[in-house]
Amino acid sequence: MAKKALVTGATGFVGSGVARALVAEGFAVRVLARRHSPRTNLEGMAVEVAEGDLTDPSSLRRAAAGCTAVFHVAADYRLWTRDAAAMFRVNVEGSRAVVLAAMEAGAQRIVYTSSVATLGIPGGGASGDETTPVAFADMIGPYKQSKFKAEEEVRRLIAEENAPVVIVNPSTPIGPGDVKPTPTGRMIVEAASGRMPAFVDTGLNARGRKHGASRHPRRDRPLERPAPAEDPRSPRRGPAHRGAGRGLGPAVPGGGRAFRHRGRDQDGAQEDVLFERQGRARTRLCAQARVPGARGRRRLVPPARLLALKLVGAAPARYCPALG
Repeated sequence: MAKKALVTGATGFVGSGVARALVAEGFAVRVLARRHSPRTNLEGMAVEVAEGDLTDPSSLRRAAAGCTAVFHVAADYRLWTRDAAAMFRVNVEGSRAVVLAAMEAGAQRIVYTSSVATLGIPGGGASGDETTPVAFADMIGPYKQSKFKAEEEVRRLIAEENAPVVIVNPSTPIGPGDVKPTPTGRMIVEAASGRMPAFVDTGLNARGRKHGASRHPRRDRPLERPAPAEDPRSPRRGPAHRGAGRGLGPAVPGGGRAFRHRGRDQDGAQEDVLFERQGRARTRLCAQARVPGARGRRRLVPPARLLALKLVGAAPARYCPALG
């Protein structure tokens, strides 16, 4: 008989990756989902859905019943909120309730998904880890603060209640399946679309969701080191020749680099086109596209945003088949 695992947050980005990895490992997977949560990320996945909420302990006990492993991935992940107390209820009290429900169900292993936000950042450009000193005063904003307090509570349950918990601290997951997108995915979309300047000076490192999710069910596999990003600098780049998604890896199935050209066509008309470049050769992929918007209107989407949609796993192929 297959081992049964409960996954919270499986309708979301990282949680759905964890659920998919568990199914591939041979687990019978049950997922906790709120009644009105979109089920897009569960499509095509052989899982049992248990309706419930992190703020409803009785629903958590029902969901955990009979499970030998519980993977708590769900969280209220927003960079800003007007109601910090609600975020603390979900992230702190909800995490405590999940661990207690799992222990009551007799789960042999509980994996709690914390965040890189709870790790300290040493000086001098060194990398931080679980042993790097950090304090609540270092946490900026209610999300980091709530995740810090949640991890404190989980550590207390480990120490005082002998809870069989392993804590993981993922950092900046990106890739296919970020359908909302998440705040991190939205930053990539906005930056690649030219709607937000991109400047990264922080303690984060980007991780593909597939690699991050695979660390949850089995922690004995060696980490895969990503290939170095291509040098985005180009002597040809100028005002009329600007890159989109530079340094983020191949953007098209052929393995070439995609870039955006804004200028004029041979008839003198303004154009905004996405090209693929391989060596000195370049191939026109698509021009700007009009896509369905709010209230039935169609909005103009520049090629850079189409490329950004692909980077976060959306499906721009119907607007630009070459990006399929």
